[in-house]
Amino acid sequence: MKYNLLLFIFMGIISCDYFDPKTFFYTNPVDSRFDSNIQLEKIKAPVLIDENNYNFLVISDTHYYQTDLNYFDSIQKYVNEYQIEFVVVCGDITQAGMEYSFQLAVKDFQRVSIPVYAVFGNHDLSNNGFSLFSTYFGRTMYDFSFGDTYMVFLDTANGILGDKQKKWYKSILNENKKSNIFVFNHFTLFDDLFQTPTAMPYPEETYFFTNINDQYNIDYFITGHLHRFDDRTVRDVKYLSLAAPLSSYGKAVLFIVTGNDISYQIVDAVFDDR
Repeated sequence: MKYNLLLFIFMGIISCDYFDPKTFFYTNPVDSRFDSNIQLEKIKAPVLIDENNYNFLVISDTHYYQTDLNYFDSIQKYVNEYQIEFVVVCGDITQAGMEYSFQLAVKDFQRVSIPVYAVFGNHDLSNNGFSLFSTYFGRTMYDFSFGDTYMVFLDTANGILGDKQKKWYKSILNENKKSNIFVFNHFTLFDDLFQTPTAMPYPEETYFFTNINDQYNIDYFITGHLHRFDDRTVRDVKYLSLAAPLSSYGKAVLFIVTGNDISYQIVDAVFDDR
């Protein structure tokens, strides 16, 4: 009886749309992904009207699945109003790393006339997610600079940076000469709701980030994952965690950069008329 129940549960899992039997038992460690990223084309910085005075929008946890979501159709309506020059999606772009979900995301991204930069999340890693993400969006860990701004996009889809990415992160921050530094990562570091010191699976990852981010004067460390908004400062570094687009915590964050002055505002109305 017990084995029949287990078989029933297993059959239910493999028959659902979250499951790809060809890749269910396949894993892609973060150090392996680092090696694969090196082989991919570098991701280019956006071309801006004024590289030292610009606005950009950040959203997270879109979780495209089977429905044709029109997040970016709504964003396009606000591009001129808020003078948005590019968008960052801070991970969990898809619900389960399935190809049709990535295709829906690409279709939606193409609704805006500005560049969209993607962060790799834990849901995107599911099934054959890394290979598909690389095909549709390119690298999962990358950086670029423009004007006096430096931006870094990290891959912690497994909940860790991995040895190779840690070395790379420290190296590029050490070489950076720009003043405005933004880091985008899917996993947030702190979770007050459950009174835990970290939302990362391993506390030592949070300790690593808080130390190195302080050492290299990161301005904003921007994340998603928890589907609720959080804003805190630790050792003069601002840690911003974004809510999911359809949550009640706030829909998107608009960053306004004027020289070395950086501010942000929550844009609640962006998705109200979807």
